[in-house]
Amino acid sequence: MDMNGFYYRVREGETLFSLSHRFRVPPVLLARENGLTAEPEEGDILYLPPPPAGYGRDAFRAFSPPRKGDFL
Repeated sequence: MDMNGFYYRVREGETLFSLSHRFRVPPVLLARENGLTAEPEEGDILYLPPPPAGYGRDAFRAFSPPRKGDFL
């Protein structure tokens, strides 16, 4: 595993998508790095790899409401 990542304990209510959005890591990568075939459970410890190059804030724009100044 890449040394730039870190380990994180899943909290109540967190999902694969919410974690991927929060830490800017694609859900597929997060699942693959942790061998997940289902949603993580509270208390699970996951490895969060660094976001891939070019996978920043705009990667989730389609899932976020437009903000003032956004071009649609």
